Amino acid sequence: MPYSTRRHLGISVFCLSLTLVNGQQKCYYPDGTLSTTDTPCNSSAEFSACCRSSAYCLSNGLCLENGILNRESCTDESWTSSSCPQYCKSGYSNRASPLMPCTNTTFTCGLYPNDCAASATTFELTDLRPSEPLHSTAKNASSPVVTLFTSPQIAGTALGIGLPLLLVIGILTYLLYREKSRNRAINLHNDQALYYGSGTSPILPGVREINTCSWGAWSARREGDVLESIREMEPAARRESSHHSVRIF
Repeated sequence: MPYSTRRHLGISVFCLSLTLVNGQQKCYYPDGTLSTTDTPCNSSAEFSACCRSSAYCLSNGLCLENGILNRESCTDESWTSSSCPQYCKSGYSNRASPLMPCTNTTFTCGLYPNDCAASATTFELTDLRPSEPLHSTAKNASSPVVTLFTSPQIAGTALGIGLPLLLVIGILTYLLYREKSRNRAINLHNDQALYYGSGTSPILPGVREINTCSWGAWSARREGDVLESIREMEPAARRESSHHSVRIF
């Protein structure tokens, strides 16, 4: 193939690549600000809601990620298309907006619980179905799309979020139990020292078995000391009684 032909072919391929790149749909926030993190949920449609690549696209144009609903962006820069999610546009016109549930069907923009008390800042939201799954694009496709999932897959994700949460709760419970046990052992040691000095048995609620063993060992040692003292004193007492005729009971 002549060099000029190869050169013209290369230029044609380069121009075609530029056309594909420039033809990719972009995502915009309500005020027209370009989103650099979102991709269209349906790149084959004229206009489409956009979500992050790690989120689930819902049929109402919202995005579900890590258990939180978000209003992200849209491919319609003017936001006049019905494909754009018509929620939380005024207060979050240049960025994404999280949605917080007030009841099973009532939501508010942002994560401010006080906004749930005012009807002016709440709205109903019942359509939380996932979008229809799209066919995966080719490996070298020019327009990436967000991976879409069905309801069972979303339920599986919720379970995956719940298990780590239970693990964290279990670890915290163990740490609190260990700290409580350590404090109990310190208090037990201090109480034993106090009661041993006064000659009384240290019986404390919740640690009766430990105290019984400690008190028994201490009592055995004390009993041995007393018997040994009696044996040492007994000959002297007998000698003393022979001189003074005093009986020792």
